[in-house]
Amino acid sequence: MNPNALFVDPPAWSLAVGTLGRGLIVLSAISFLATTVLGFTERLRVQRWAFHIGSFSIVGAFLCLLSLSVTGQFHFGYVWEHTMKDLELQYRISAVWAGQEGSFLLWALMSTACAWFARRRTAQYEGAFLAICAAILGSLAGILAFESPFRLIEPLNGVLRMPLDGRGLSPALLNYWMVIHPPTIFLGFGALIVPFALATAALIKRNLNDWVPIVRPWALFGLTFNGLGLCMGGFWAYEMLNWGGFWMWDPVENTSFVPWVTMVAFIHAIFVQIARKKWHLSTALLGAVPFMCFCYGTFLTRSGFLGDTSVHSFAQMDRSALWILVGIAGFAIFGFLALWTVRLIAARKSPDTEAKPIESFPLNRTSGYATAIWLLIAFGVITAFGMSVPMIMSLRGVQPKMVEEHLYHSVLSWFFPPFMLALALFPMVTWRGMRGRDLLVKVNQLLAVSIFITGMLLVGLNSDRVWIPFPMDRTVEMSWGQNVPALPFVLFLTWLCVFALVTNLAAAAALWKRARPSIGGLITHFGFAMTLLGLIFSRGFEQKAETLVHPDIPGEAFGYRLAYLDAPYQFTDRHNKMRVLVRGNGEEFEANPGLYFMPPNEPGGDPNPVVWPAIRRHPFWDLILIVYPMDFQASNPTTFAKGDLRAHQQITLTYKGYTSNGEIGPGAHFIAEFEFQGLDGEPKIVKPELKLVLGGAEPVMARLDDVYELRLDAVMAETGDAVATLFYINPAYPVEVFYKPLTILVWLGVGLMTFGGLMSARYRKGSVGPTSGRDTGEEDRSGNDESGESNVQSKESDEVQPTTQI
Repeated sequence: MNPNALFVDPPAWSLAVGTLGRGLIVLSAISFLATTVLGFTERLRVQRWAFHIGSFSIVGAFLCLLSLSVTGQFHFGYVWEHTMKDLELQYRISAVWAGQEGSFLLWALMSTACAWFARRRTAQYEGAFLAICAAILGSLAGILAFESPFRLIEPLNGVLRMPLDGRGLSPALLNYWMVIHPPTIFLGFGALIVPFALATAALIKRNLNDWVPIVRPWALFGLTFNGLGLCMGGFWAYEMLNWGGFWMWDPVENTSFVPWVTMVAFIHAIFVQIARKKWHLSTALLGAVPFMCFCYGTFLTRSGFLGDTSVHSFAQMDRSALWILVGIAGFAIFGFLALWTVRLIAARKSPDTEAKPIESFPLNRTSGYATAIWLLIAFGVITAFGMSVPMIMSLRGVQPKMVEEHLYHSVLSWFFPPFMLALALFPMVTWRGMRGRDLLVKVNQLLAVSIFITGMLLVGLNSDRVWIPFPMDRTVEMSWGQNVPALPFVLFLTWLCVFALVTNLAAAAALWKRARPSIGGLITHFGFAMTLLGLIFSRGFEQKAETLVHPDIPGEAFGYRLAYLDAPYQFTDRHNKMRVLVRGNGEEFEANPGLYFMPPNEPGGDPNPVVWPAIRRHPFWDLILIVYPMDFQASNPTTFAKGDLRAHQQITLTYKGYTSNGEIGPGAHFIAEFEFQGLDGEPKIVKPELKLVLGGAEPVMARLDDVYELRLDAVMAETGDAVATLFYINPAYPVEVFYKPLTILVWLGVGLMTFGGLMSARYRKGSVGPTSGRDTGEEDRSGNDESGESNVQSKESDEVQPTTQI
């Protein structure tokens, strides 16, 4: 075949679009650099125009890449690598962010959008805010200049030609979550630039009061979309990657989790600063930490240190681009910490003497927030260390390895109970505080309700009317190496979640009439506890079964019978789905798990199977079926002594002995004799054979019936024993079946978390501008903090004392 037949001349317009995209990247870098430099002057209007030019250049570059990907301009290396002609439109769009270059462009786009919209309300911080954002965005544009998605492929014989097709997306990315998950989570990542830039600007301006009401809606916005993106990734894994769960502590999952958990800590610090006029420097530090963590995680992901330990890790970056990324992370981490340290030393030398409210009892809202923040920081630090282990191993010259899921669970489980108790109890505590016995009186009825609900769940676990009964002998390995019964341990974790659910629901109900705008935080708490309840219950009480499905022999699992349905399967078609009739437990349905094969990685290799599960959703449980590639082998090689009887399914084999022809060596012929008894109950003699040839042995299969045939693998001349293996004539399919109770709570909880977060951000978006009285919480329309307690009334009744703003 003529190689030129596989190429055509590229359209002239596409080359112009590629040139425009490259030019816009350069223009954005120059404009953002000018914005940063102008930050040292008083020319704010010019600085704004420079920022606008850089921002719209990033948008234009993204649109250029989108047009090239959608129209299949395969002479651009990035387009050829990630799309192909027969991809549906949604996947040609999502190919834009499928690779390293495109994901950097998506990060730059979302960060630019968030900074552009946030700029309009930054008031006195605008100049510094724009300079800091532009420094980061200009660096991202610099990365894109080296890791360009507009790079052309190598010319063919000195002439640029366009391939007729591209390589396309990997199978795991051909999923609707690929269309919505990356833009959602990168919108959350992009929003991280706003708290970081505002916190830095507040330190530069030496004004740690007025930035808080400006940043709060953006912190809530970023937290909501970061959390929603995390959960979307979990749903994707649940439906596509066959993990049997939503979360596996993959290093790249952790790269998203650590910024999210530190952002939660930041938001709770905001509440304390607004309501109690304290923690100013701590709040600024916590505002910058999420962006720092994301930069560090991005370095881990893109540097190549993760190797093959993650299903998400990208190829190693261009060295120049990697150094720019290191510069962003270094600027964010070390530059901010240096500035923060200077302000801390200054604050120590000149303590603030402004009167602050004090708490009457140690058990108060401030101590509750402090407890939650420290626990959240502990979650973040432990997870960050775990995701850094592959890098540490690489630096030591050891093959990198991901920290296993059970290790995370064994360590983090120590922090989970106190965190959930704080989530349950402190919304019931006032700012002034209360005695422990008063708190117990306040929650005793809610405690009883939570125990009752947990008891009902236990009853359901032991009743086949609700769920499949849970095996009582299952154990869980604890961090100290001892195994404990799984049932009481998982039920305890379940009760913690239920208790938090009940108390936050009660607090939200109490505020419904008098402070409705302030219940957004409690709705978020409720959704978070519900999500954790679904994760813990579905993972802790999940059950797994393995079976084989054969055209003549159905499989069985959890009281269901699984029957293979024949069809004209196309195993090279990525849309191919198997047909399995599932019957039992009062229902009958057809499951359609996916199975197809991709070409081998190298000539002569085996095709690569791709599978994805079928999920049957019920109100109280999910049933997941995964069909794996066909298998002809029905049994393992089995040794028979003369007279031995072996049973398989509903057949039996009895070994009678063997005969041989010829001398031992090439040409020898062995014939074994078995008595076979099948479903009809009539015994018959079958004789599998084994012929010795140069370099090995050739078996001759003996057909038993329409389902099985028998292969003779070896005979033992000394003992007369024989080794034989049973095979299917038509292939069987191995099937994994997962039974997961209460997964619906994960979906409902995520929805409530998202609704509560957006509701909170909506009611806080008007709280901007330099004020003095508003820092007490009076800027809220209801006069309440996120929990609904009136800050104004609290201030009037509390005693006061001087404190340092730290």
